[in-house]
Amino acid sequence: MQTTQTSSDEISIYQGCGLSEKAIIEATEKILTAFPKMEPQMIKLLKERFKANGFNDERMLDAVNYVIDNYRGYDKLPSIADFISYDKKIKTYTGKELMEKYKDSYYYGASYDPIANEYELIDVNGEPKYVKKEEAVLWKKRRKK
Repeated sequence: MQTTQTSSDEISIYQGCGLSEKAIIEATEKILTAFPKMEPQMIKLLKERFKANGFNDERMLDAVNYVIDNYRGYDKLPSIADFISYDKKIKTYTGKELMEKYKDSYYYGASYDPIANEYELIDVNGEPKYVKKEEAVLWKKRRKK
């Protein structure tokens, strides 16, 4: 399964793409409940943009929930960009980057290894990358779906 690498040092936690009809209906119902003045053409265009931007069911529903929970445009409707810009990303590091970051932590007699204790190695499209352990949990959870 390909992973979306959003930049050289970030990856999206969402894996794969493709939207089910069930998730599209659920998202549409939520949007229309929260924003009843949204026109059907806007909903249709939003669904097209979700597909064109490689959203999967989970990311689309998370984006809809995020906009509902955080939109502050009183008496205005959210834009397509408010939905499409949503993503959860994990910062990744190479071994070299972590060694440089923690170079002062490694000295004779040091009892704490920050890399071993705080980071986990994952595979990102065949390339080894380190992520914080708590973010590795999110990564693994999404990989199993």
